[in-house]
Amino acid sequence: MGPQNQTLQAKTDAVLPCQAHGDPMPTIQWLRNGRPLQMNNPRLMLLGTGSLKISDLHFSDTATYTCRAVSETGETIWSASLVVPSPEATNVQYHRAPQQNQLPGAPSQPEISSVTDTTVHLSWRPSIHKGGSPLYEFIVEYFSPQSGNGWVTAADDISLESYTVRKLKPNRNYIFLVRARNAHGISPPSPLSRMVETQGRRGSAIFTQEEIEQRLRGIVVNLLQGEASGPSAIKVSWQVMKGHSAIDGFKIKYRRSKHNSEIHTITVQDPTATSYLIENLYSQTWYEICIRAYGGKVFSQCSNPIKVHTNEGAPAAAPENIVIHWLSDSSMSVRWSPPPRPYRYGDINGYVIRCYGEDRKDNCSLATNSSVRRVIIERLNPSTTYMLQIAAVTNKGTGTWSQKFYMVPEKPSIMRQPWFIGMLIGTIGGTVWIALCIVSIWLCRKKHTQKKLMEQSGMYSTPLQKQEEQARGGSSDEDDDDDNHDDGGDDDEDNDNDNDHDDDDANANTIINDELAKSTKAVHLLEL
Repeated sequence: MGPQNQTLQAKTDAVLPCQAHGDPMPTIQWLRNGRPLQMNNPRLMLLGTGSLKISDLHFSDTATYTCRAVSETGETIWSASLVVPSPEATNVQYHRAPQQNQLPGAPSQPEISSVTDTTVHLSWRPSIHKGGSPLYEFIVEYFSPQSGNGWVTAADDISLESYTVRKLKPNRNYIFLVRARNAHGISPPSPLSRMVETQGRRGSAIFTQEEIEQRLRGIVVNLLQGEASGPSAIKVSWQVMKGHSAIDGFKIKYRRSKHNSEIHTITVQDPTATSYLIENLYSQTWYEICIRAYGGKVFSQCSNPIKVHTNEGAPAAAPENIVIHWLSDSSMSVRWSPPPRPYRYGDINGYVIRCYGEDRKDNCSLATNSSVRRVIIERLNPSTTYMLQIAAVTNKGTGTWSQKFYMVPEKPSIMRQPWFIGMLIGTIGGTVWIALCIVSIWLCRKKHTQKKLMEQSGMYSTPLQKQEEQARGGSSDEDDDDDNHDDGGDDDEDNDNDNDHDDDDANANTIINDELAKSTKAVHLLEL
């Protein structure tokens, strides 16, 4: 078990774990940035397990630390970084190594099922202790006493519970171990596998093309049986009837028992293998399987085919496309899609939604049938944060849970507050009223200006009737005398009427001037 990356605050303590086991017992050495760590610093302490403790952290303690376990048979190393930010640093996310109970438990001892000159096939079981988060991959390491290279990582991203280690050396001894990984870190190593020796060179390399064809002619392999191993795997076993020495390996062909379905091929590079586990299959599905041997580029005929039906199981994947959002301060909407079809492992009967408030005080969990893909959860506490997960259900049980979703209550929007709505309506109404007043005043001033311009142009200076009489009055003196003699009374009456019209015009002008003065005063007040 080795150290893990950490980011810690100054003036605190750091523990870098390191444990090693073996026969003989290995010794632990620590390196700092690739150089031996000087233990004369009083802040450094080597614990009994081999772990390193650094007290009263300083910014200068930032470095890469390496744990090296050394024995007579070889050595292995494990490195991790320790970061101590400077006091001036801001927005730092500190991260301490997880507690032991948050890490997954060690897997079971690896079992070796087949060995060739360059490959070894391993299988194992995960621990029942998953730690603080689900497992998502495994790490396989191997060690050979003849190589002197220490422990070598064969793969660190294995999603299955089996793996074939390749590119090994012929006629060498190997031992293997497995580690599990979750979101918090890496588990302790599994128990060591038994030591196994890879085979020497054999097969097609020692025969000519004609000799291989002679030995692999006809049906060479008898497919004995196939049985379902869970919802997504089938284990097949076979027997080689002839041509053992010319065989380099086997080709397993399988397909779903449907018309024109795709044929898949698996290569087993162990000429001594007699069984194999076919994985990543569809649940509740019939498969047709056959096997044939090969040596070099020569293939035997395919064996007798068999049909095997996979079982039903709980879904191995969580529902997809999960969308959760608040509808109000007391209700939320949850929507999802079914798990990917290859991982359903049966017919989906329904879904389970795990819903809890803080400290599990509020339980809003519920279950639905398979046709429901959206629910509304109501009667929620507006001040509580809720955790939600979703899983699909088959006849075999509840499947893999989705990731956790944390729904934090929304802060009330100012747009929904009654006082804000009233203020907004009042502001808009007042603005509209002021605009109407301005438009009305502008129209009055415009009308008055137009009328004043018309008066100045003479359109209202002399009445039309009066202009016609003046035109007739200038025709001749004789007519004037007659008119004066005959119509003297009429002239007096006309003069009286003219005086009345002049008085009316004067009164009208006075009224207009008064209104104009009022409008000008109103505009002046508005501008103030």
